[in-house]
Amino acid sequence: MSESISLKLLEKYNVPGPRYTSYPTYPSWKGIIPDRWFSHFKSSLHEDKTLSIYIHVPFCEILCAFCGCTKEITKDYSKASPYIEALHKEFKFYEEMLPEGVKVSEIHFGGGSPSWLKPSELKLLLEPILNSKKLIFDPNFLEQSIEMDPRTTTEEHFKELKKLGFNRISMGIQDTNDTVLKAIRREQPLSLVTNVVNNLKNNGIELFNMDLIYGLPFQTVETFTQTINDILVFRPTRIALYSYAHVPSLKPAQKILEKSGLPTAKEKMMIQESARKQLVENGYVEIGMDHFALKSDTLYQSYAKGELHRNFMGYTVQKSKVLLGLGPSSLSDSWTAFSQNAKEYKTWREKVLADGHAIIHGHELKTEDLSRRQNILDLMCHFETKISFSQLSDFQNNLLKTLSDDELIVLKDDQIKVTENGKQFIRNICMTLDESFNKGENKNIFSQTV
Repeated sequence: MSESISLKLLEKYNVPGPRYTSYPTYPSWKGIIPDRWFSHFKSSLHEDKTLSIYIHVPFCEILCAFCGCTKEITKDYSKASPYIEALHKEFKFYEEMLPEGVKVSEIHFGGGSPSWLKPSELKLLLEPILNSKKLIFDPNFLEQSIEMDPRTTTEEHFKELKKLGFNRISMGIQDTNDTVLKAIRREQPLSLVTNVVNNLKNNGIELFNMDLIYGLPFQTVETFTQTINDILVFRPTRIALYSYAHVPSLKPAQKILEKSGLPTAKEKMMIQESARKQLVENGYVEIGMDHFALKSDTLYQSYAKGELHRNFMGYTVQKSKVLLGLGPSSLSDSWTAFSQNAKEYKTWREKVLADGHAIIHGHELKTEDLSRRQNILDLMCHFETKISFSQLSDFQNNLLKTLSDDELIVLKDDQIKVTENGKQFIRNICMTLDESFNKGENKNIFSQTV
């Protein structure tokens, strides 16, 4: 794709879009009665005896100005014990619903910052889960991963995580340029990152991801090229290349970044294009949306086999229809229904201690939701899907024709296939099938009038 065409297409398709870790997406959820969620959860587990578990640790020591996550900024480490107590109660509540012999496919810690907890506290938190008599943990099948902040991660963390069976670490690097890091209030010297990578490798953890964000203050093609050069030295098996989402109305701390100025849409696109090219030239394969992996990594292998899956935790090689989210703000998925916990830590803990769970929202999927969900999942994971064009509205078919005319997709025999150029516009492509955008007066899928 030439630069002139890229700029033209970026302008045309440069609109906010969902990440499609679920369909319907969160704004379209209608709510759910907790008992209905429990019914879906139990029914799905009896059909598919595999389970993914997500654990949200809400605490961070320092507020990063770019962050859009649900977190609580604190250095009061006495909060760890009450948090672990409540999480144990929440797990025990769900454990009662589990049938015997459920095979756990993955355990993932997110946040916040899981490395806020001491190594001994991570062990204590996991004990009732790993010791559950209803769950099966097969080391040849199970992936255990955790997000770590290099600034709060110690070698003792890696020693304990290795003992607990963790085989993948995810690190939020964002950038390595000191000026950019200072502007986003995440002062994190490259020497610190180097030390953390050495520690994890010395403790036998070879699989690790690094997350980068483009669109931050003071970033240029040149500075971000150097950032990627810096992390290529570490040879992470996966790299996530995320676009910064500026939503100060929802995350007031992001207003801080406006003082330094943000890249223009054109500058941001040029950074992204340069980064994508640089990663591919260095042996990384573009997987789904925003992700790159070495061919030795299971993410690439799963993608190549057509087995890649996507859920609230993002892309995963472990395909399970049931995801149990524990902790404040966590999302759960039974394939036929979704639920969400209370977002604020204090509210979540109070509800769990009172009721055993903290569900405040959710959604039950209708037949048409399930069908469309599979289409969007196929596009996000495999860049193609089978669909009957006759069942789509004229508005949707016109949108698809526009994408086809721009050579972003190929339409043939009731199939949508994403072209190489179309991969970076996967959100727009999925939005054409999203019923919440299926209205003739809604032009939000493209910047220009369709």
